[in-house]
Amino acid sequence: MKKFLATLALIFTLTSTASAASLYTTTIMDVSAAQVQDALIEIFTGKNFTIDEVTPYMVSFQKSFGDGFFEPTKLNTVKCNLIERDGNVRLMVSQMEIIAGRTMRKRSIDHLIPLLSEVKHVLDGTPVEEVRNEAVNQLPGSGNEREKELGLVLGENGGVIDVKPGSAAH
Repeated sequence: MKKFLATLALIFTLTSTASAASLYTTTIMDVSAAQVQDALIEIFTGKNFTIDEVTPYMVSFQKSFGDGFFEPTKLNTVKCNLIERDGNVRLMVSQMEIIAGRTMRKRSIDHLIPLLSEVKHVLDGTPVEEVRNEAVNQLPGSGNEREKELGLVLGENGGVIDVKPGSAAH
């Protein structure tokens, strides 16, 4: 019984919560990727995140928790991807956690939503309480499943060789 409980505890420790959001997506209107990067850096570094990597369309932050003695060290990496479209920037945020330098898992980004809401509010003036996650879950049981399959049949060279009748592509 003790082995079963220990195994169960280990499974719950290493798996992320299914109900929590692991991807946050929002569109910031009438800005450039550089403006979004500047706001992200200002707000996240103000909350003691360190800058890990910056590219023209991505910013990565890190923050560690735990002292390594009484509790395991956890290193959280927040990745912010930016896509520019029609004068707007789509911001997509995810987070990974490394526990004690060995175990890597996705982590919920629920605690980052106030920071991301502040970024959107600062840049395009959207009230903080009106900022919503635009990511759509299309997994079975989510209520957002595709009504029809795409229906493309691909050949060996990757080209479309047929379209199934009644599919979304038909």
